[in-house]
Amino acid sequence: MKLQKLKDGIAKFINFRTAGLGIWNSYFLFKFGLYYFSYIHLDILLNIIMAALLTVHLGSRIYHACWRLFLGVLAIGLLYHDSYLPGVEQILTQQRQLEEMSLDYVLNFLWDFISFPMIFAFLGVMLLSWFLKSYLRVTTVVFLTLFALSCYDTWKTGPSDAEKAATLMAAAQTCAPAGGGGAQGSDDIPPMTDSPTDKNLEKYVTRFFAREAFRKTALPGRLEADFAPFDIVLMNICSLSRDDIRQTRLEDHPLFNKFDVSFEHFNGATSYSVPASLRLLRSSCGQETEAEMYKGRRQECELLNNLAALGFTTSVYLDHNGVYGEYLSSLQTLAGLSGEPEDPELLRIAYRSFDGTPVYSDAALFEQYLNSVSRNSSYGNAAFFNLISLHDGLHNDGERRSLDFEPRLRRLLDDLSAFADQLEKSGRNVLFIMVPEHGGAIAGDKMQFAKLREIPTDRITELPVYVRFFGKQHQESQIKLQGRHSYLALSELIARSIKENAYADPDSNNLDSITRNLPETAPISESTNAFFIKYGDKGFYKIKGGSWTPYVY
Repeated sequence: MKLQKLKDGIAKFINFRTAGLGIWNSYFLFKFGLYYFSYIHLDILLNIIMAALLTVHLGSRIYHACWRLFLGVLAIGLLYHDSYLPGVEQILTQQRQLEEMSLDYVLNFLWDFISFPMIFAFLGVMLLSWFLKSYLRVTTVVFLTLFALSCYDTWKTGPSDAEKAATLMAAAQTCAPAGGGGAQGSDDIPPMTDSPTDKNLEKYVTRFFAREAFRKTALPGRLEADFAPFDIVLMNICSLSRDDIRQTRLEDHPLFNKFDVSFEHFNGATSYSVPASLRLLRSSCGQETEAEMYKGRRQECELLNNLAALGFTTSVYLDHNGVYGEYLSSLQTLAGLSGEPEDPELLRIAYRSFDGTPVYSDAALFEQYLNSVSRNSSYGNAAFFNLISLHDGLHNDGERRSLDFEPRLRRLLDDLSAFADQLEKSGRNVLFIMVPEHGGAIAGDKMQFAKLREIPTDRITELPVYVRFFGKQHQESQIKLQGRHSYLALSELIARSIKENAYADPDSNNLDSITRNLPETAPISESTNAFFIKYGDKGFYKIKGGSWTPYVY
């Protein structure tokens, strides 16, 4: 009797629906479509549990409304979990930077995140589901699909590593392009001939960092008596990759023809500003993990300080105040960047940053540099520039909407082109190196929407790096370096320019010997929470603590 009363009480409170999932069928059908086109992955077990919970019906109308509201929040959370968006723990690591962003920037970012084609696609799925319910038991189709995917997932991961690798990437068995790390590539890059299993990729990356720890470039102990001095300009630009230039169709801008040397496959190794500039300023050594880089200074790696020890003076030029993300203080603490930046507050303001601080005119900054060196008849200045005029979220004074990327890039390229012309007219000997920090990810892909850079893919880290020897006879045909290069190659190029006395004879063409067989580096990149490797012709990523997975563009 008591048992029956208990059953009756439970029945009043909870019972199971048999009419199906109703409108929630559209939710699952939409996710199946996203999964099919590789826009999300599916945690099959959690989705089966979610579908089962949606069949539960509470007896009380109020309780049932609260239950449905809870399931709605749960469904949104599950969709987020199944997406390739950064996890909550990853977002929390950026909490301090997020707090410094203006509300307008955050709202603009969220607005840009909204995909109207996806919204219309979901509405289309809802209409399709409503139409099909007269002919099919759509709920049955949903559950059968979930169980079929579960069986497929078990089969796919069950056999052997070799079988899984063959399914994931047959192309990785071949070598990469020249210098790209295949069996016939550079000796600097270990061959990428093993099957790309999680174990093999992890072993490869571990070996890579172990080798990089011993790689260095060395400047001469002293300058020769007949050394012909020259200046050095390191132009570090935020948010500019080769893919960004392709997306804006500015590959043919006149600036790019004004350089002597082009690195065709330069890997910036990161997708954020502070580690990017640190890697440049510590480029006398091989590539480090971020954890190692943030442990403290390694003075033998510090390019500008090594140049200062030879007699170069150093200077710093920023088109911003360097406060956001502790940018300037990090470079001073971890890379030994010395001296205060030239005062940008004397310059005119070009934009307002996403945190409301001013971004100064790059053209005016270049003019400030030219005025400074023109007052000094001697050579031997090594200048570090950092420009953020392409960073996302910049807007005009008094306006709230972020400015488009393409016109800002065109303006920056025009300013750099004019700066190059002024350097040429000045007649000064200047080794000019344009090396961006990382890309802006303005196009995005299936796994990361536009402007998201959590996974440092090759589309974000392959940078347009160019070199010009102003004061020497300009190359009639640009030297295009096809190998896989990174920062070590730049420090070696500078070291060779000094050792080989590049400006001893301005009319000589000794750039071939300076650029031949520069050290190459395997295309491995790292962000705070993820690794990325271009293995053969396929990309793989790993969230730290996770396993290696093929990247879907």
